[in-house]
This record gives sequence, C-alpha cells and structure tokens, in this order.
Amino acid sequence: MSSEATARGVVPASGAAGQLELGSTRGRLVTIVLAMGGLVVSLTQTLVVPVLPTLPGTLQVSASTASWLVTITVVVAAACNPVLGRLGDQFGVRRMILLAQAMFITGSLVCALTTNISILILGRGLQGISTAAIPLSISLIARLLGPERRTSAIALVSAMLGIGGAIGLPLAGLISQAWGFHALFWVAAAIGVPTIAATRLLVPEVGSAEAPSPSISPAVLCCCSASRACSSPSAAEPNGVGPHRRPSASSRSGFSPLRCSCGSSCADAFRWLTSGWPGSGPSR
Repeated sequence: MSSEATARGVVPASGAAGQLELGSTRGRLVTIVLAMGGLVVSLTQTLVVPVLPTLPGTLQVSASTASWLVTITVVVAAACNPVLGRLGDQFGVRRMILLAQAMFITGSLVCALTTNISILILGRGLQGISTAAIPLSISLIARLLGPERRTSAIALVSAMLGIGGAIGLPLAGLISQAWGFHALFWVAAAIGVPTIAATRLLVPEVGSAEAPSPSISPAVLCCCSASRACSSPSAAEPNGVGPHRRPSASSRSGFSPLRCSCGSSCADAFRWLTSGWPGSGPSR
C-alpha cells in the first residue's frame, strides 16, 4: 500500500480481501457504519405507507396518483441498483455509496419542502436511488474482510433491509400523527446527514484497476436512437420479406418495431452493465 493511497484511505485492489478484520476495532466500526447506512436507506420502503390513506385528501389528488409515492421508489431502485453497482466497479464502491446516501438526503429535503404531488414523486424517486447503498455495502464488505469474517458482516448488512422496513412502519405512523407527513422527510434527512458523514470519514475505499474512459453514456444512446426510431420512417422493406407482401399497419405508418434502431444501443447498454463500457472490449 503506497503512502499516498493510505493518506486517502484507499485499500489497493490487489490483496484487498482481509485488509480489515471484523474482530478488530476498525473492521467492526466499518461494518457498523455500513449496516446503519443500510438501515437508514431501507426506511424509504415504508416511509409513507402509514400516511398513504390520508394523502389523497391532503394533497387533493386521486388515490391512484398518491400511490405513486410508494411505487416510484421500487421502480427507480430496480433500475438504478445494477447501474450503480457497475459504476461502483468502475469508479469506486464507497463513492457510489456516498452518492446513494446523498440522493436519500436530497430526496428527503425535496419532499419536505413541497406539497406538489409531482415534486413529491420526484423526491421519492431520488430516495429510491439510495436503496443501492445496501448491495454496494455488501460488495465493499466482501472486498475488505477475510472469508472467515465476511459472512456475518454481510448477513448483518442484508438484515437491515428487512429491519428498516419493519421499523419504518410504526415510526412513520408516530411521527406523522404528531407532526404531519412532512415531518417524516425532515427526520429522514436529519438521520441521513450523520450517516453520510460517518461513511465519508470511517469507511475506506477499495482501489480498482483504471477504468476505460466512456465515449458516450448507454442511456444517451438509447434515448437518441429511440427518438430517431420514433420520428424517422423505416428504410426496411414492409415486413422485411419482399415487395409482394402486404405491409402491416406499423410499416405503413413508417415505423417497424421489429427493426427499431434502439436495439443495438440497448444491447450496448446491457453489455456495459455485464462487462464494461461500449466499445471497451477487445476488437474483433
């Protein structure tokens, strides 16, 4: 370990496993900090569930619209977890944990400062990004601790997902009954600040091999190619089989779903998540 890396609190990638021991003070402290971080972000699952029946009347919206305050966190979490996991491999796991926790605080503040349903859904979406902190913490523990200590530490962090959801229900009910539903988000932001500070100060980063520079984000590729597919006529033959076949309704309208040009970009995005950035693999 170089003196420069030590000063930054970075553990080199080579031989990283076993650098900390759970029985040691530092290893135990790191595990507790990551577990508490997982507990905090897991509160997003059930934070608004107790107040959901009253929100349509409070916000003057329909019940189906108010239910998006719960749904959006699940949708965003499912979309962002693999992306942040891959970015953690590329740019540092602790950095992505800090990003996820920052999204939790930001989303909590956004929700605490508004009664507009659209902005509330946006804030809850930002909170949904924070759930990636739990798998990222598990990944970091797997790299830092030796095999004899790793299992119990991973079990502790994994348990926080269920514990946070269970604690969130009665806690949210008590807080909202006493101070209103906005107090839920003020409390969430307040407990998020010391969590991100402890992670920043006490959790070391694991060094990784230098990542190839991305030429363009896969998400941008998908958006651009999808826009092109939806706005430009398809150059392919109707139904793709010859001039004597009757064109389908989609072909007559100038869009062929079977030949959507976003397919290659979506494949690039999938390859990026599973292997690396588009174009970073060996040339054929």
